[in-house]
Amino acid sequence: MAHQFFPKEVIGVIEALGVSYARLVGGAVRAFVKGGECPADVDVATLWLPHEVTEKLEEKKLKVIPTGLKHGTVTVIAGAYQVEVTTLREDMETDGRRAEVTFTKDWQKDSQRRDFTMNAMYLDLNGELYDWHNGEQDLAAGQVRFVGNVQDRVQEDYLRIFRYFRFSAHIGLPVDFQEVVAEMKPGLAGMKQLSAERITHELFKLLEGQYAVDVLAFIKDHHVLDVLGLVPQRLEDLEIARHTWPSLEELGCWYIVFGSYTDNPYIALSNRQKKDLILMNKAESLVEELGLFPLAAATSKRAAMVARAMTAKRSAVMFLQHAEIPEFPLKGQDVLDIGIPAGERVGQLLGKVEEWWLQQNLPDLDACKNHLVKLAKF
Repeated sequence: MAHQFFPKEVIGVIEALGVSYARLVGGAVRAFVKGGECPADVDVATLWLPHEVTEKLEEKKLKVIPTGLKHGTVTVIAGAYQVEVTTLREDMETDGRRAEVTFTKDWQKDSQRRDFTMNAMYLDLNGELYDWHNGEQDLAAGQVRFVGNVQDRVQEDYLRIFRYFRFSAHIGLPVDFQEVVAEMKPGLAGMKQLSAERITHELFKLLEGQYAVDVLAFIKDHHVLDVLGLVPQRLEDLEIARHTWPSLEELGCWYIVFGSYTDNPYIALSNRQKKDLILMNKAESLVEELGLFPLAAATSKRAAMVARAMTAKRSAVMFLQHAEIPEFPLKGQDVLDIGIPAGERVGQLLGKVEEWWLQQNLPDLDACKNHLVKLAKF
């Protein structure tokens, strides 16, 4: 059964390391236990040290990338699969963001440093499951449960707060949800230490979950993200929109919950995402302006229409026959024309004006030129 689950590329990596020296862990094991397919990103734990891992894999002509040698991790590109191989380790010291680790030969000690019981299961190539924390039982029951003490796990890495909600959004609300969140509360301020990129990534992953609305409602009611200035909104709209338009993309879900654009320092969105979110905002405004739904049953009609526009993303405005997709009007020549010499500063000024343009809801060329001149004086 295990060999049927493992893709041949992943089998090749494990066999190169030795069946007794390498086991799958994380998402691939969860998929195996639930009867799903092996994901494209695979985590493998091993007894070998990083340099030994590299030697053994390169002997088999596999491409090895030293992605995290300090923490014992290398990444192997095996066909369509990306396999992250990490040496067994123990956390010696943590600060809520990083950990100082030491390598070990003890599988059970390695399991004790992991976040949740469902992520602390190991699977070997023979199909034997190693589960010291009842992760299989928790996964079957839809329970996200920390390994060991909740406060200890959170203080080791504050990102685990977000991961707890993310996994709950995908698997189901734990029966002790409220109690666990209360235990995590002393660590909520520590979320400010996390990078905006990590926070944003976890929130997008949360929004993909089938129980996202329930989790977000809990987050809102219990003020979990207030310390970051993030308060989920319009959850009823999100629930209706996802039901009415199942293909609603994650950026559309983000728009409903967090709005068209935010300058919140704990959120990292690309310029492309910001532009798309602004388009969604324009599409929604047009729906209301044109009265495309009656006031009666407005919520469901509104959610369905907005969801459809959001799914179209960059075609949202075209879909509603409102306007062409807006493009940033300023060019490099405009910067040169005000006396700025060619060089790095040209791009810097363009970037600052484009950021302002997005925040100001896409003003015209003249307004952008005026703002450029103001910036250039400093």
